[in-house]
Amino acid sequence: LLDVGLSPTVTAPGTLVQLSFTVWSPSSQQVSLGAGMRQSGSCCWFYDPANDRTLTIPAGTSTVTRLFAVPSSPTNISYDVIWGLWSAGFGTQYGSAVRLSALQVTGSPPTPTSTNTPTSTNTPTATATFTPVPPTATPTAPVLLGVDVAPTVTSPGSSLVLTYTVFSPGSWTVSLGAGIRPSGSCCWTYDPANDRTLTIPAGTSAVTRLFTVPGNASGPQDIIWGLWSAGFGTQYGVQQRSAAVTVNGPTPTPSLPTIVDVALRPTSAYIGDVLVLTYTVFSPVSTQLGLGAGVAPTGTNQWTADPARDRVVSVPAGTSVVTRSFNLGTTLPAGVYDVRWGLWNASFTIEYADTSRTGVLTIVNITATPTNTPTSGPATSTPAPGTPTPTVTGTPPTATNTPISTVTPTGSALLAVNISPNSTTTGGAVTLSYTIYSPAGGIYALGALIRNNTNTYNDPGNDRQVTVGAGTSVVTRTFYVAPNFSPGVYNVILGLWDQCFTTQYGSAQRDNALSVSAATVTPTAPVTTPTQTAVPTPGNARIALGATGPAAGATRNAGTAFTVNYTVYNTTGSPVAVKLIARLAPSGMEGYGTLDDLANQVTVTVPAGTSTFSRQFQIPSRAGEGSYDLIWSLVDATTNTVLDTRTAPNHTWVAAPGTTQYDLSLTAGSLVSNTITLQNGVVNRIQGTFNINNQSGSTARAVLRMRIQRAGSTDWVSDLPGDMLVSIPPGVSTFTRGFAIPRYLPSGAYNVLWELGDPDFNGAIDSISTNNALQITNPSVIPNVGVPILMYHNINPTTAGGNWVTVCNFGLQMQYLHEHGYTTITGEDIYNYIYKAIPMGSNPIWLTFDDSYQNVYDYAYPIMRAYGQRGSIFTVTRYMGMMNYWDLGVEVQHLHMTWNMLQQMHNSGMRGDSHTQHHVHLSEMDIAQQQSEIWNSQRDLVTYLGEPGLNFSYPYGQYPDTAKWLIAHSGFHSATIIGQTKQYTSYADLYELTRIGIADGDNLTTFIN
Repeated sequence: LLDVGLSPTVTAPGTLVQLSFTVWSPSSQQVSLGAGMRQSGSCCWFYDPANDRTLTIPAGTSTVTRLFAVPSSPTNISYDVIWGLWSAGFGTQYGSAVRLSALQVTGSPPTPTSTNTPTSTNTPTATATFTPVPPTATPTAPVLLGVDVAPTVTSPGSSLVLTYTVFSPGSWTVSLGAGIRPSGSCCWTYDPANDRTLTIPAGTSAVTRLFTVPGNASGPQDIIWGLWSAGFGTQYGVQQRSAAVTVNGPTPTPSLPTIVDVALRPTSAYIGDVLVLTYTVFSPVSTQLGLGAGVAPTGTNQWTADPARDRVVSVPAGTSVVTRSFNLGTTLPAGVYDVRWGLWNASFTIEYADTSRTGVLTIVNITATPTNTPTSGPATSTPAPGTPTPTVTGTPPTATNTPISTVTPTGSALLAVNISPNSTTTGGAVTLSYTIYSPAGGIYALGALIRNNTNTYNDPGNDRQVTVGAGTSVVTRTFYVAPNFSPGVYNVILGLWDQCFTTQYGSAQRDNALSVSAATVTPTAPVTTPTQTAVPTPGNARIALGATGPAAGATRNAGTAFTVNYTVYNTTGSPVAVKLIARLAPSGMEGYGTLDDLANQVTVTVPAGTSTFSRQFQIPSRAGEGSYDLIWSLVDATTNTVLDTRTAPNHTWVAAPGTTQYDLSLTAGSLVSNTITLQNGVVNRIQGTFNINNQSGSTARAVLRMRIQRAGSTDWVSDLPGDMLVSIPPGVSTFTRGFAIPRYLPSGAYNVLWELGDPDFNGAIDSISTNNALQITNPSVIPNVGVPILMYHNINPTTAGGNWVTVCNFGLQMQYLHEHGYTTITGEDIYNYIYKAIPMGSNPIWLTFDDSYQNVYDYAYPIMRAYGQRGSIFTVTRYMGMMNYWDLGVEVQHLHMTWNMLQQMHNSGMRGDSHTQHHVHLSEMDIAQQQSEIWNSQRDLVTYLGEPGLNFSYPYGQYPDTAKWLIAHSGFHSATIIGQTKQYTSYADLYELTRIGIADGDNLTTFIN
């Protein structure tokens, strides 16, 4: 495959485009033409097998074509296109080429018609290298014939050798670009430091370049090779290989503090504005760091600093998010600016790292001089003598600074407006400026929309409440142009309202003030947090743990072994004999079911100073599948005194290997003790024993389930976190598991059911039940309490239907709860009440917020904090600081809060909980995919908040049994659904807690009901 083409490059939805393939063949033969498209920047290709074509090409070079049907929706986006050349029948792939943003789709979709959708495609995503043959017809520019990478298995931070097989019509200077990404993800990472420009001879040659694997890379990685003209001006060819490299091994840990990621707000500012710069930093030890910064007109390298706001912060070992402000001052000219973030020691004498971003800041040359009404007496229609008239400088579009009224207002009024810049792309934003007059000061709301003859859009996510003093003030808000907005020229309407958007004080329309062109927003995943590897040396005489290993996040099979590492500080001045203890504890089980490995426990002599040791840990073959905390401990070998210990929550996922077998039988089920008296403040458990006969001849998988039922009742009680998915060896074996008893069960005799469950969680293989097998004594049965669990999404000054609640309505709702004695709780309080009989407080109510939108931080959080209320933020962990791209084309786009914002809320009593990593449809995923989304979202919470989430919310309200089991075994104590009913505590399924959705149509009366 020498070259590819596309015609047309701009089309409408639902049309056909023609793809051309320039092919060289050593002989006449049949080939198949495959192809695919994807929304630019997304992860996944779709295909058009109905137009796949098999044809005969002659020897030499020829150009052949095929058609491709463009989807009828969405509209106004760009597509990446992939061409694939195969042997006849799509057996062997001879080559492929990818063109990014090659096709622009605009306009309205056609009227839908009935059609048959193919269920398969002949264009596999994997590609293969081939041996190039020089073309018989000479191309006019270099052609990328083939690529290769070595090694194919490597570790983070290592170097790859990328090979480019290139044909050139003459001696030619070319540049070699490349990128890497986790397989199937959306976003490439590049290595410009190793980009290479070199001269190749005429004919076919193979050239190479190095590529440094990112330090946070793990697992299969896609590689992309790009061949360019010198200086990366014109791209001659690109080839992509899916899962071309597998990255294994530990992530290199920086020895000095470093910058992991940066952010900037706002990105469009006025002269004299103050920016907020965010630094995600990693430090190997707890220390103080200096935050430096600068801005420079793009391309000048003439940096301006703000030393008055340079800040020294204290950070713990590991990864932290910190901020500083930066005053732009009044001397910088308007224009586009680069921004630099610098990380220093506390005295600003040693720079550890710096990161710059090109063209990320736009400074707008708009200033305003506020005027004030007299400081005494009522506001009058004429400003006080000597009060300056509002002046606005700059040249905004369509005379936007012309006052709406030339008469001094007697009440609140919108005097002038401005839009900056006057052009942007879909996915971009503009800043709207409001010059307002307030006779006595107050709170106002800033509304806006854009419209032309075809479309009208608003951005309620950025509607803003502002507090101003008496007189004239200039305030701003952002207007986000969502990716699904149609390109075009728009009128801009700005409105000034009271804080509840009930009374409008003024509006202004600026015709043809905003030009929107098409672009594609590419989301970027958060940077993986480095693993903490060092802690400060203790200052007093003691034995203490330093860095520990291995790094968290691995999946290991039951029955396998791994290496546990200890760095030990000895400041006693003499050698000490110490036992190296290691344990795995099921996550969320509060220490119940801990796994030890005494056979590999070792005693070492720790000399004075710092030492490093390691030992093996054998995971018991009968370990149940699920998430485990890893616990490192140092124990004095003489006194058995625990010297130091450390726990890594949700460190390891243990898998139970084996196959699904039905040659299993449950030969006996029994209890270790047949009586129990329930105690307050702890989870009361019984232990059940399963005797199993595996006649299959190979290791099998099954779930060990238990249920109890009060004699004479029809209600069964389960304990999902206690259910164990285990590997069962051939022959007869015995397993033991625990069962947590809810405190709403009264004293009496109980029947017990032992069951072998299908490992896909969809049925039972065998079961045994025994009547009156257990006697429970419960001295204090808890009442059946009704708990309203309220579900919110967006909290904003305005409402756009469905999942929106206005700030005014939310404030009234929270005020009602406060004044009527409601106690806000979280799911952990329900868990503690049901299992430990710990009271929840009067009138308990749980406030939950799905999707972790920033407007919850901006609007709901201050109101709740004022009333001393708390709740749960169900976090989409891989979209923090980004837009809700999963709703693109369906719903208004909203910004998610940052991890730093969530940390603030978490520190004040709010819970950071899980809504999966990517807001996925769990019902459409297999078990492995569900486990990845659920457990890795827990890992993200541990990484960024320092502790695991305890509650989970199912995206789209989908709660398949597999997801429930995985949530329970990822350390979560509860999960919520959508039910519109109050949840009662007796016989509650903690992994199907019903919630009442609060929407924009709920006034205070419906809320109270």
